[in-house]
Amino acid sequence: EKARLEEALLSESGQQQLAMRTFKVQLIKQTERINNLQKNIEELQNKKEETKNSALEVNY
Repeated sequence: EKARLEEALLSESGQQQLAMRTFKVQLIKQTERINNLQKNIEELQNKKEETKNSALEVNY
């Protein structure tokens, strides 16, 4: 009986560790996606600024 309880605890602990690892991997992937989106936003803002500046140059 004691051995069965220990095994159950170990498997529960193993499941928790697996869940934590899975969560960590998902968190890393989401962080990478956020970083990529931020980079894309910055690039778009730079292009927008360049377009605005070149439009101003044409007007002068």
